[in-house]
Amino acid sequence: MIDTSVERDLKSAVDLFDEGAFEMALVKFRKLSDQGCFLADAYLGYIYEVGNRAVPRNYRAALSHYQISAEKTGSLLAFFGLIRIYFYGLGVERDCVKAMGYCETVCKSTESPYAYFYMGKICLDESWSGYDLERAKRCFDKAWNLGYIPGLGYLGLAEQRSGRNILGILMRVKALLLAVIVTVKNSNDPRIRRI
Repeated sequence: MIDTSVERDLKSAVDLFDEGAFEMALVKFRKLSDQGCFLADAYLGYIYEVGNRAVPRNYRAALSHYQISAEKTGSLLAFFGLIRIYFYGLGVERDCVKAMGYCETVCKSTESPYAYFYMGKICLDESWSGYDLERAKRCFDKAWNLGYIPGLGYLGLAEQRSGRNILGILMRVKALLLAVIVTVKNSNDPRIRRI
């Protein structure tokens, strides 16, 4: 259970983060992390992963903070940070096995369309020894059925790789049209946001 004052400080830091005031949020999150609020480490990880003019990108620091938060709190923000770092090889050697392991950990605790989406991307990656087009399709379909529109777009890509070009193109066009409609209504809609 988080102490009320820590909870209030965390909300204040998250509000600054949501407003894009990363430098001020960074100061608050560091203080909270030093006080043992490991959820703050997930946000620190994201700030260091993305970087901006005020806070330089630092993948090593991002990885460290994500690991602390994932281990201590099970934060989805931290787990998705770890997935991105290992899948894309951000400051570390690319490791699809670790990225897949984090996806599977998330899926054990919640039905996350984003975890299924990344599982699909990993399975679709021909450079990975676990390349599995059929599993990729199942993962993208699950992400799509959980409401994540890019899941449909990637399912279309997987169908095209299976030789079902027309079906794949139709799926991708539908995903594009849905994404445009949703973006016009609300560009922060979770059905289209980048993860």
